[in-house]
Amino acid sequence: YRAKRCGRNIVEGRGRHAKKHVPPSSEGEPSGDEPYEGERPFSVLVVDDEASNRALLQRCLEKEGYRVRAAENGIVALRIIREDPPDVVLMDMMMPELDGLEATRRLKSDPETAHIPIIVISARNDPADIVNCLEVGADEFVPKPIRKAEVLVRVRSMARLRRERSDLLRSYELRGEQVRVLALLLEFCRQLGQAESEDDVIRMTLETTAQLAIGMNLMVLRPGAEDSGFLHPVQDLGITDAAHHAVALPVETSLAGKACRTRVPVVANPGDEEADHVCPEEHTLGLDPPVLYVPLVGSEGVLAVLAIAGRIGDAPIGRREQEYVELVANIAEPALQNAINRRARDEARDLIMVALAKLAEHRDSETGRHVERVTQYALILADELRQQGGPLGEQIDDQFLEALERAVPLHDIGKVAIPDAILRKPGQLTPEEMEIMRSHASIGAATLKPIIRRVRGSRFLSMAVEIIESHHERYDGTGYPNGLAGEEIPLSARITAVADVYDALTTARSYKKAFPHERAKAILCDGAGTQFDPDVVRAFLAREEDFARLARELADPVEEPRTAPASTKDRAVAAVSDPA
Repeated sequence: YRAKRCGRNIVEGRGRHAKKHVPPSSEGEPSGDEPYEGERPFSVLVVDDEASNRALLQRCLEKEGYRVRAAENGIVALRIIREDPPDVVLMDMMMPELDGLEATRRLKSDPETAHIPIIVISARNDPADIVNCLEVGADEFVPKPIRKAEVLVRVRSMARLRRERSDLLRSYELRGEQVRVLALLLEFCRQLGQAESEDDVIRMTLETTAQLAIGMNLMVLRPGAEDSGFLHPVQDLGITDAAHHAVALPVETSLAGKACRTRVPVVANPGDEEADHVCPEEHTLGLDPPVLYVPLVGSEGVLAVLAIAGRIGDAPIGRREQEYVELVANIAEPALQNAINRRARDEARDLIMVALAKLAEHRDSETGRHVERVTQYALILADELRQQGGPLGEQIDDQFLEALERAVPLHDIGKVAIPDAILRKPGQLTPEEMEIMRSHASIGAATLKPIIRRVRGSRFLSMAVEIIESHHERYDGTGYPNGLAGEEIPLSARITAVADVYDALTTARSYKKAFPHERAKAILCDGAGTQFDPDVVRAFLAREEDFARLARELADPVEEPRTAPASTKDRAVAAVSDPA
């Protein structure tokens, strides 16, 4: 049995015993027999009650490069192992106080120490003793008298197994980390599919990068629209000082700028040459080494630069961590480019629609400043309602205000379809002509509704249809085109109605002078609850000074009065608002 278990190793051990450390292979990987794990020598604990045996084994192993400690019995050995676990244990079987078998059993039954290889050394080498050792968990058995070559072979074998186990654990850990990162990236892709804007993409990119746990301070910087020589912070995580967003990084002298110029990642760990080139602005932003900058590159250049800093303990940023961040950036790049393209497309579409709206106003003998004034009035009313809170204020958020600003200019776009003979008729309209004139609300809404079906989810277009179709509705239900009443009328249209009528009242026309603010105010108050939403009129009263100021600042050039009104809006205002 001994020959079967030990003889082969003895022969192999004698052949290799003359060798010292086996050098690494040409690829830099360990061959498997070196007494080192990375930069740390393998440690061996020798447990024997005989000092001479401990000394013999210690000299033999230290000569081979192992780090050796010694214990005179099992109790001391257990204490040493729990304080600083060795890589391999040489355990004598027969010892006072706590023998090798019991010490081995305790070590192997403890999950914290069960993985440590144990080689039992004993003068009792009959098969039953060997079986007892193996049953309590010993990994190898070496008989006495001690033969150095055999001991070295056993230790090398256990060291190799320990290294392979460590490599396997690292492999499992790496695989688990890769699975976690893959799941994170898949979720990131799913989220990007729901992103509606550049800000959404940037926020999701920061949140995903934060989950990689590479750094506590994250920031996205973007080239300035006017000053492309600087990178400006746009969003961050972990950087609490809002004043930092006023700091711009020069592209020519900052590490972030280098990533922008070269379009490749820049990493600066403490002690690196790159760490000496951190500019003062980067220090102000808390982007000190170790720091990583990864550019997000689009079809026409760098879209943004992702910065990661704030490492715990200033641990250097490794290659694998950099690769993970690059994966996030690679996924974010097309999403950010698409968001930019959508914004450019939307802006172009909006400009076309606003141009059409201004065209409609010009055909109605009004200048384009009517569109500007009504838009500003509507925003003031919405802002006041939001500040007042309540049911109406709860409906108004930043997205509502943004959509309102873009939608109000389109309120009379349907007038493009009204014949000039009716639109510019100087006298009273016939009932048939009035019906045609009123159709501009339905025509404008019908023009945009097919676009909404093709561009789903556009709050701006949906609100534009609401305003176009409903800003001539009256709060008491006597308006047109659908006879809506009260809260059936969309809030955006109720706001626009007050803004539109105030502008018609306070704007000079070729056939009349502008009504004074106080007179216009009285007319709006008289119409509260019948023509207008009372809550919107109250918002007007709270901000009437802003209305009066804008009416002065954005006033149209005064024309010589004519004998008759030119537009139905002015005809209606003149008829109902001037009791004299």
